Amino acid sequence: MAAPMIDAEIDEEITKIRKKLKQIANLERKDHILTHKEKNKITKKSALRKELQALLPYSTNSCREDEQKTVTLKEKSKSKKSGTKKKQNKKSPSPTKNNPSQSTSIITASSEQNPQIHNKYASLSQDFSNNAQDEESSQDGEEEEEEEESEEGEDYEVQMADIIVETQMENMNTKTQQIQQKSAESAPKVNIPQPPLNPLKPKWRQKECIVDWLEGHNDLVTSVDFCGDILVTASRDTTVKAWDIKFRSLIRSYGGHTESVTCIVALSKSSAEELQKLLELTSNDNIIITGSTDCSFKIWSLETGEIIKSVYTYNPITSLVYSNDKHFLITASGGGKLELWDLVTSTNIHSIRNHEDAITCLTYKDNLVYSGSADGIIKIYEIQEEKLSCVFESEDVKTEQGISLTNRYVRCITVYNDLIFYGDDAVNVKAINWKKGHVNKYLNHVEEFASTDAVCIHDDLMISSSFDLDHGLGYLNVRQLPSCEYLFSLNDEETERITSITSTILSNGDLVLITGGPQLKLWHFINTSRVTNDDLPRIKLKYIKQLSIVSRDSDNYESDEDESDDDEDGSDVGRVRSRKHLQLDDQKPANSWTSWCNIL
Repeated sequence: MAAPMIDAEIDEEITKIRKKLKQIANLERKDHILTHKEKNKITKKSALRKELQALLPYSTNSCREDEQKTVTLKEKSKSKKSGTKKKQNKKSPSPTKNNPSQSTSIITASSEQNPQIHNKYASLSQDFSNNAQDEESSQDGEEEEEEEESEEGEDYEVQMADIIVETQMENMNTKTQQIQQKSAESAPKVNIPQPPLNPLKPKWRQKECIVDWLEGHNDLVTSVDFCGDILVTASRDTTVKAWDIKFRSLIRSYGGHTESVTCIVALSKSSAEELQKLLELTSNDNIIITGSTDCSFKIWSLETGEIIKSVYTYNPITSLVYSNDKHFLITASGGGKLELWDLVTSTNIHSIRNHEDAITCLTYKDNLVYSGSADGIIKIYEIQEEKLSCVFESEDVKTEQGISLTNRYVRCITVYNDLIFYGDDAVNVKAINWKKGHVNKYLNHVEEFASTDAVCIHDDLMISSSFDLDHGLGYLNVRQLPSCEYLFSLNDEETERITSITSTILSNGDLVLITGGPQLKLWHFINTSRVTNDDLPRIKLKYIKQLSIVSRDSDNYESDEDESDDDEDGSDVGRVRSRKHLQLDDQKPANSWTSWCNIL
């Protein structure tokens, strides 16, 4: 039989299991075909999570909470006992076996003023009198018996005094209530506003969400976007699909890629019309563009499903964006390369490799391309004379207090005015003001092991995904812009990890969010009073108080790709990085405000 684990061993085992679960969670979202060993690791997920749930109640943190509660209760108990002793010291001498009438006279005098005492405690007085008579017949001179008798008398006196005080206080409270009631009846009525108990803002207080699951993909949904009222999705199952959001039904499935479709972009109506003129197309269809790890991007007609153009890129595509004003396509690869494409001629007009690791996400706004990488660096490129020129990088960006950040795997990126919001493998969402060269952090998880996989902007809202590693569940957090004040969270307690988010407004004005991952889900905001014909689950908007506090520098755990897995197969999941190279956000020394790239 194995020896019981000590506290340190339990905490170490919990950390090990969490690392394994995080490695598995990231294997599940890999774009490549998994090896046999990787698939074998994924099969252990349920057993690991069950083991983790069994250990969590015995972790040091849980024990400390229990100990704190016990200490608090003990302190309260001691305080109460101390108060009782002080009260006893102020009482008259305790009754003895020779003079029991001393305490009974208290009862008689008090009973004349307060009849409730006599009626309520007559039996207690009789018991004490009987005890006193028995004590008179016993032998004297034994010290132990005298001490016991003295303690009994003291206990009885304390009880009687407490009874008297309690009854008098009850009578006083009753009289006070009667006076207050008469005063209230005679006084003019004034409506005093009470603070709302609901912590949600008034705008969201009467809102709730209908949650629906759009079924059709056979694997992870990697990217989502809206083309007017039509939702388009890309998946690791190699397909692209179009959905009718109003009826929540599948319209069409597009086949053409041979490997994972990693990204999808829907062109606006005006951009689609201009591109079709440039391509000399006679149709006037909506257009979507997809990128894949099969080293190609494709231009599709949304209405017919026809592939308008397919271009081989020689590199697996991890992300892409479309320049609406210049009609260029920018693609990113796993090798850290950015490429600029002319869609009319299907040629690569510029290529730059400016990241040391894979480019994981892209966004575009006002002729600027924003990239995030697995090396933890954010960069901005301006399109100048058909070239990509780097104008900013975040390697030495600091907080307003002058503290540099630890660079971690960037999972997602979006832009609001001069702010770059991005999520990485840490507990905070970061917001870089790239023109001022500083960063702010906003708490996005209540758990220690966390990553922000998706973020999007809708008008004045910033929506970010969160992932509860211990239970394998994902949820959404919503903040108000530009203040970044936390508003609420959405959690149906059934959604798995969320890896992509998009949003739209329906024709009736309702806000709808779409999340991708192992599940493709729709989150439809409606008023609580609205009656619907379906039986879909509704969830309340949840306010998580911890997320409203100031962010914390607790990024002190290894990334999911920091260490090799210590399973029996001993294989690595990603890059191996030493623990000594990982520092707290508030430990890294500060250098300079910004680092500007050379114009290429």
